[in-house]
Amino acid sequence: MKKSAATAMLLSLALAASSGPGFAKTKGKDVAAAIAIAAAAALGVAALAQDGSDYPPGKTFTTGQQKAEFEAGYRDGLAGARYRSNLPASTYGAGYDAGVRERKLQQGGQGGKKFAGVPQKAMKGCVEKAANNWKLRKSNVYATDARKGAAGTWLIEVVAGRRQGVCNMAADGTTKGKFIDGGSL
Repeated sequence: MKKSAATAMLLSLALAASSGPGFAKTKGKDVAAAIAIAAAAALGVAALAQDGSDYPPGKTFTTGQQKAEFEAGYRDGLAGARYRSNLPASTYGAGYDAGVRERKLQQGGQGGKKFAGVPQKAMKGCVEKAANNWKLRKSNVYATDARKGAAGTWLIEVVAGRRQGVCNMAADGTTKGKFIDGGSL
C-alpha cells in the first residue's frame, strides 16, 4: 500500500511537471530530469516506509503480497481489530503481533513512572470521553501522555490506532472544556 502511495505521488508529480504553464517552453530534457528526480524521491519514500523495522527477528518479507499481508496485520493489531484467520499466520499473524506490541507501547497510560501522580479517575474519564467521541470501545483507547494543567486540572493525551486527542480533566474525572480531537501534547 505504501508503494502504491509512492507511485501515485510519482504520477501526480509527473502530471504536474508536464501540465504546468511553462511546459510548452520547456525542453524535453528538463522535464525528463524533473520526472527522474521525482521518481527517485518517491522510491526513497517507499524504501523508508518499508524498512522492515517491525518485522520479527530474522524474518524478511520479500514479495509485495507478503509485505501487504504483514502491513494489514500490523494495522489491525495496532487498532485492536479482530484477527483475520483467513490470512497466513506467517505474514499477517507476524504483522498482527507487531501491531499489538506497538499498541502496548502506546498504553503508557496504564501506569508506570510517566503517569506518577496523575489521578486514575482523570485518565479513565478522558479514555471514556474519547471512546464516546470516536464511537469505540474503551478497551481500544489508551492514555499516552499527561501534564499538569491550569487550576488543578490535568491535560491527558489519548490514542486509538491512528487517532489521537487531548482532554482537560479534573482529578475527579470530570471534563473541563472540550475534547480536542486530533490534538497532542
